[in-house]
Amino acid sequence: MTPTTMPTPPASQRNFYDSEYHFKEDVERPHESRIRYILRRLGPLEGKTYFDLGCGAGWASRLARLEGRAKRVIGLDFSRTALQLAQRHTPEVLWIQADGTALPVADASVDALHCDGALEHFPDPNKGLAEVARILKPDGRAVILVPNFYVVTEQPLELRLSYWGWKRRIEAAGLRIERTGVDWGPPVFGTKNPLRSLKRLAGRMLGVIPFMQYQFVFVLKRST
Repeated sequence: MTPTTMPTPPASQRNFYDSEYHFKEDVERPHESRIRYILRRLGPLEGKTYFDLGCGAGWASRLARLEGRAKRVIGLDFSRTALQLAQRHTPEVLWIQADGTALPVADASVDALHCDGALEHFPDPNKGLAEVARILKPDGRAVILVPNFYVVTEQPLELRLSYWGWKRRIEAAGLRIERTGVDWGPPVFGTKNPLRSLKRLAGRMLGVIPFMQYQFVFVLKRST
C-alpha cells in the first residue's frame, strides 16, 4: 500500500528524520530478537489490529504481520523517508504519515499498540499518551518503551524522565500500568556510529542499578 499522508509536525523536525536519522541502518541491521521480545508483551496478535506508533523503518510492523499474523497492521510515522523504506520491504502494511499526537484512527479500534523510542520525541508526549488511551479497545494492550532520564540522543526534541516521571504521565493520560519490564537498549555494536555505541555501552553498565535501566518497558491497559 502507498503511504497515506496526514498533517505532520513542523518541517524542521521532519527534515531531521528525513535526511539525518539512521533509518537505512535500521533496515539493514534490524535487531529482530529484541523486537520479538517486545511484541510478545502484547500477547497473541493473530486476527487482531496492531498499531505501530512511531514505526520508523517498520520492522516491528513487518514481524507483527508476517510472524504474528495480525489481521490488520498500521504503521505510523511522520518521516516520509522511514515510510518509503518500510513500504519497500512490507507493502501489505498500511503505512501512514501523520502526527503521533493526533492519530487518524477511530476511538477504541486497536487491539495491540507498540511504541518504541518515539513518544519521548513527540512535540507533546502527554497528547501522545492520551491518544494511545483513546484508540485502545477496552481489552486492548499497549507496550511503550521510553528512555531513562540520562539517555541523550541527537534528535531535536527529547523528553527525559525517571521511572516515576513516566509513571505519573502515563496514569494521568488514562492508562494503567499492568507491568513494567526492562529494555537494555539497542545492541551496543549494532550501529556504525562509534559515539552512539559508547552511549549504549554506558547505558548497559548503569542498568545494573535499580531504576537506572536504559529504557523502561511499560505494558499498559486503559484505566476504564
